[in-house]
Amino acid sequence: MDPDIESRLLARAGTGDRASFEELTRAYFPRAFGIASVILYDREEALDATQEAFLRAWASVSRFRPGAPFFPWLYRILRNVCLRSIEKRGRGRALSIHEEEDRPAIAVPDGRRGPAEEAASGELRQLFWEAYRELPPNDREILSLRHFADLPYAQIASVLEIPIGTVMSRLFHARRRLRERLDPFLGEG
Repeated sequence: MDPDIESRLLARAGTGDRASFEELTRAYFPRAFGIASVILYDREEALDATQEAFLRAWASVSRFRPGAPFFPWLYRILRNVCLRSIEKRGRGRALSIHEEEDRPAIAVPDGRRGPAEEAASGELRQLFWEAYRELPPNDREILSLRHFADLPYAQIASVLEIPIGTVMSRLFHARRRLRERLDPFLGEG
């Protein structure tokens, strides 16, 4: 969203204009939901967390700092809601075989593929999510912000309240750990 439009919408929302906040919600809901899906690994739980985060943002939008970007502020709220959700359900919950459809989809370019290619793609997707899920929470978070939310380094730094150099370092190490988990399955380790 254009920063000037976002700023005007936030200013109006801060005075109680619900329509302005609804416009912000429409613009940022898909990105927030995608991040919550990756953090929580459950579609329904992610939907609940995303809705709760927007409700909390609406409740405190009058205290939003004018001129600041909206998404980093919203993400901090979303992150706290997701962490509370994880704490509520318990840390050691195992995934059932039926939760496969709740995993966030990895975009695969459309094209003509036969059954063997489709099966290989499904297996690769499953291996990826298993390896991703085994990563420490900080690794999943930084990878999610960069690769699923597509945030630039500066915004990640703002969201996590860390220097850009730390963002780059964390991303490097998180990618390396993910690659180490995938290499044995991809025949490169």
